[in-house]
Order: sequence, then structure tokens, then C-alpha cells
Amino acid sequence: MTSTGRVDLAGDGFFTLVDLLDVAKAGFPAAVPAPLDERFSEIALAYRKADAPLRQQVREQIPVEYWSPLLGLGDRCAEWALADRDPRHLEDGLTAYCLEDFRLEARENFVHLSLLWHAAKTLHAETSSLFSEIGRYGSPHGLQELSDFCARPESSKSLWSMGLETYDEHGRTRFRSRHSRATSAPR
Repeated sequence: MTSTGRVDLAGDGFFTLVDLLDVAKAGFPAAVPAPLDERFSEIALAYRKADAPLRQQVREQIPVEYWSPLLGLGDRCAEWALADRDPRHLEDGLTAYCLEDFRLEARENFVHLSLLWHAAKTLHAETSSLFSEIGRYGSPHGLQELSDFCARPESSKSLWSMGLETYDEHGRTRFRSRHSRATSAPR
């Protein structure tokens, strides 16, 4: 990766993104945030500041093997937002979806999006407007998918409905698959 600082997606910034996604593909660090997350935040901001043709070019050039790591980065942004009690990290998480552009299976995208939705609700962020605002940095297809997710009934966006739960790890909220022994929805 290049050194920290301003990322220029029109220059070597795309290669910085690919290098970061290559690291993420190999496995995420246990701690959130980690330098990987901070670097992704810089890239996500550069992406949101780029003009629409450059954003489209970046999206189209991301190889398929990096789509899942992008969703993982979005998950980490949800955890980071909860840890810092800062909804601005949710913008970076949603930017990961703009980059991935909903090219994976819809159910997988919705499962991952539920983490960001949960974090936004927990932090009392304006969920629908936040998702729509950041969605405009993606393709029309991506914006439509985010809008469709927001329009779903609340119960179908919950962690529970997606087979997930939160747990505490050293004072931090983390996410995981719900244990199979759980048989009823939490109150």
C-alpha cells in the first residue's frame, strides 16, 4: 500500500484500493479499527469526492474476487461506528456497497447491509436518508438496491431475520451468525 495521506483515484489510488482489497482478501485483522480500516476510510472518501465518470471506472475495474472483501470492509465499518459512536463510519461502509455495486447474490448483500442498518439504528442516524445519500455515489442499479433495502419492512432488515446477532468483545459490539440453539426472536 502507499503511505497514508490523500488518495488520488485518477492516479495510483486505484492500485492502492486493489492492494488494500488484496490484504482484506487474505484475512481481516481482529481489531476494529485497524490500519486497514483507516486506509479504506481514506479511499472511500476519495471515491465519494471523485466525479461520476471516475467512480464508474473504479467500480467497473474491481475484479470479482474483491467483491466479498468489500462487503467485509462494510461490516467492519458498522463495528467501527458502534465502537466510536460515530455514524460517519457508516458512510464508508455504504461506500463499500457502491464499489461492490450489488454484483453478488442479493441475499448476501442484504445480510451484510443489515449490519450497517443495525449500527445506524443503534446510533439514531437517519437510516433511509443516509443510505440514499451515499447510494448516489454508486451506479443507478446500486442506488436502486439500497432504496429497495430501505423500503423493506423493518423486521426483514433486522439482524435476527438475517441469522445474525451481536455480542460483546472487550467492551466492543461485534457481529456473528446466530447460534442454532436460539429458537425465538429477542424481545
